[in-house]
Amino acid sequence: MRSPAARDTHRQGLGRNALARTLLVAGLAMAVGLAPAAVAHAQTASGQAAVAHAQTNSGPAGSRPAGAPAPGPVARLVAAEDARIRALDRLALHRVTPVRSLLGGGTVVLTARAAPYGLAEVRARFPGSFSALPSGGLLLRDHLFVGRGATLEVAGAQVRALRLLSSRARFVTVAGYRATIRFRGDRARRLSVTSWDPARRGPDTDGRDGRAFVVARGGVMSSAGAEFAHLGFGPGRTSGVAWAGLDLQPGQGEVSGSSFHHNQLGAYTYRAVSMRWTRNAFWSNRVHGFDAHVLCSGFLLDGNAAFRNGQHGFVLSRGCRNNVLQANTAHHNGMHGFALDDGKSASPADAGRLQPVPSSQNAVVSNRAWANGQAGVAMDGGSGNAVRGNALDQNRVGVQLRGAATGNVVDGNQITGSRSSAVLLAQGTSANRVLGNQVRGGTDGVTVQGGRANRVEGNLVAQVLGSALVVDGGAGNALRNNAVDGARLGVQVKRRATGNLVQGNRLAMGSVGIHLAQAADRNRVLANRVRGGRTGILVQDARGNQVDANVVWQVDGAGVALGGDARGTRVTRNDLSGRGPAAVTRWRGAVLTGVHVDGNRTGGWVVAKLGGGPVDRAKAFVSSHPVILVWLPILLLPAALAVPAWLWRRWRTRRLLSLAGERPAPGPESSGAGERPIPGPGLAGEPPVPWSGSGWAGGRPAPEPEYPLSGERSRADITIVRTS
Repeated sequence: MRSPAARDTHRQGLGRNALARTLLVAGLAMAVGLAPAAVAHAQTASGQAAVAHAQTNSGPAGSRPAGAPAPGPVARLVAAEDARIRALDRLALHRVTPVRSLLGGGTVVLTARAAPYGLAEVRARFPGSFSALPSGGLLLRDHLFVGRGATLEVAGAQVRALRLLSSRARFVTVAGYRATIRFRGDRARRLSVTSWDPARRGPDTDGRDGRAFVVARGGVMSSAGAEFAHLGFGPGRTSGVAWAGLDLQPGQGEVSGSSFHHNQLGAYTYRAVSMRWTRNAFWSNRVHGFDAHVLCSGFLLDGNAAFRNGQHGFVLSRGCRNNVLQANTAHHNGMHGFALDDGKSASPADAGRLQPVPSSQNAVVSNRAWANGQAGVAMDGGSGNAVRGNALDQNRVGVQLRGAATGNVVDGNQITGSRSSAVLLAQGTSANRVLGNQVRGGTDGVTVQGGRANRVEGNLVAQVLGSALVVDGGAGNALRNNAVDGARLGVQVKRRATGNLVQGNRLAMGSVGIHLAQAADRNRVLANRVRGGRTGILVQDARGNQVDANVVWQVDGAGVALGGDARGTRVTRNDLSGRGPAAVTRWRGAVLTGVHVDGNRTGGWVVAKLGGGPVDRAKAFVSSHPVILVWLPILLLPAALAVPAWLWRRWRTRRLLSLAGERPAPGPESSGAGERPIPGPGLAGEPPVPWSGSGWAGGRPAPEPEYPLSGERSRADITIVRTS
């Protein structure tokens, strides 16, 4: 491994020496009698290298916005590699037979012909470009470039392990330009392609100063039964194994039974079409496992696995359309298991020219994702995407839609144990449908944050610790015909959420069935069925809401409760049964101007003191805080173990004293005349505490009783009736 000082010196020298190296190539080409095209090639490369200092990976020379930081060493390396490949393409066009160019320290150039080149033939033509390794592999010491119209086949029958030189001094690549490259292994002789550092006698594990990679620019690259490991150093085309299409020739290929691990990116595609990826594995890559980038379309990803990657498992980014991801698995990735995004960039250098391009009309179907750092499936922007029939377990969020995601469907997924929300629609999403999903365990069920016109229908949410269905801001969303079986809050509409509809939901509750709060005004709560809990429907600091035709039963507290500023609320035609001070009650300090209560059926309501006895209070507390059932045994376990130990020590001490013929002296633990009373209320050492009639003097006052609303008739201002 090189020292940090040597690595910095090497990086700085790359850009400065690019022009000198290419001019040297031109002189050597003329000296050894290479074709004039080689001279032109060197001159072209020198011009490209001269502008590489002002060039980023994805933009042309001089496109860097004013004030943006200069490109770093990795960006300069990427630009230099792009320039080298373009120069090699010009060289190959003027050659009939393969040639070794001096560009890049040595490059074998394969020219166009009908028959494919085999690696054995290339080695025979250019023996100095290869060397055998003691381990049995073959080390490629020069770049290998496959020109237009040429085909290269690398087969496990010819070489089992192809090692690409990647040392402190230089690295080599396998690159094609409008060409065809095939990697073929099989179960008997699996093909391995990795970087190789002779000084380490192993792969190059540090890509910060450049590392070997494989890239196809346009044309076709295929792989079957091959392994690609420890490759790549930069973004995109230099990231490891890359299919990079051109404007008039997209990337293509078929990849099956192959593995991609410990690369910068496992596998990367750019402007590629109609690729098939089946039964591949992407793991332990520095960034993503699989990254389809910029206008990739018509892909089928079937039966692949991505795990333990630094960020996402699978990514479709920036305008990817009409792709299908099915029967894949993604687990233990640093961020999302599956990500569909619009490619927004947080980089100041890209802010002026990288506008979001949504990825739309894609299908994420019947996949599994578990234990990922963020979402099982994430969608940032895009429309017409379907997330259907996936099994998502133990992710932070099951399915996440953000930003400009519009008109997407989240349907029929099984989501369990999410650490936050099972389904999250955030940052202004609109017109999405969340249908028929099953959510079990975890913190929250379905959450809509600031969205508009989203539909959440027919979902089952069971045994969540927080809220089952949440609308947090936004307007015009609909929660219809969902079922909730066990949650602290069934439906929560809050923080200026306006004009939303909560209708036809079936809620079996632990605490509150439906809660409207924090200026959630002008919402409609219609025809819901709430069973159990302390309060059926609670309207708190929310105005102008309509609570109509709901059925609440088996509650122990209040059927409908009003608190804070609840002006203009209409509570009509509800069927309320249970027990408590009244079917419709108010909280202390409630503002009830314009409240309308009429036509509610309360024949099944039993008027009882709020809270009941100690047993009822304990039951209510446990139902509202079910986690206490987990913590209580943990907290009591030390005491349960300490008591037997104390009793045993006491018995052992008495036993030893009795055997010694002694009698213990009287003390606080023994009975007899020598005992002293322990000071306490009303005993010696402390003055008595008087009873005031409502509790011990100086203690906590008794709670103010809640009073029922008179629901016999409608009027503008509700009169509070005190009951004894």
